[in-house]
Amino acid sequence: MVCLVFLALAACAQSSVVPDETLTAPGLDGKSTGLIPQPDLTEGWIDVEAPGWSSQPGFALKLPPSWELRELQGIDSYIGQIVGDGARLHFDYGSYSWNLNPKDGPEHEYNVAYEKIEGVEAKFIWPKDSPGGVTGVYFANLGGPRLNILGERLTQEQQRTVFAIFRSVRSLD
Repeated sequence: MVCLVFLALAACAQSSVVPDETLTAPGLDGKSTGLIPQPDLTEGWIDVEAPGWSSQPGFALKLPPSWELRELQGIDSYIGQIVGDGARLHFDYGSYSWNLNPKDGPEHEYNVAYEKIEGVEAKFIWPKDSPGGVTGVYFANLGGPRLNILGERLTQEQQRTVFAIFRSVRSLD
């Protein structure tokens, strides 16, 4: 299943190019851009550690109590799913993780924004025609390899929760 999602996303990334709009023009100061929903949803959420693989330090995040992290068997990276409330996110923590290049398929265009989370630059993408397309976050360097977490066809309510999950990510190093 994960392979199919990543193959579909790779095919999507080879389609026509959409300009890379940096929606946070003032920069990476960790402040809210106002463009990505900013709910304060993490109160009462649980801390979850994703141990990583090999000698890599892994990462942690906060999840709503009804959500869970499921590890899957990867080949050259640590992969898995984060599931809850009808949403299924896929994560890939490795040297070759997709950087969420904002190229779109024939039916979707994407918003792109950058923020600093715990001092680490994060790249967010989400479809302009929500729900539809891919909603995701990418960390080029989270104290180890690259990390992306993404979901497809999320509703606006699911996106609000997912953005809060993305903002809770931190390295275990």
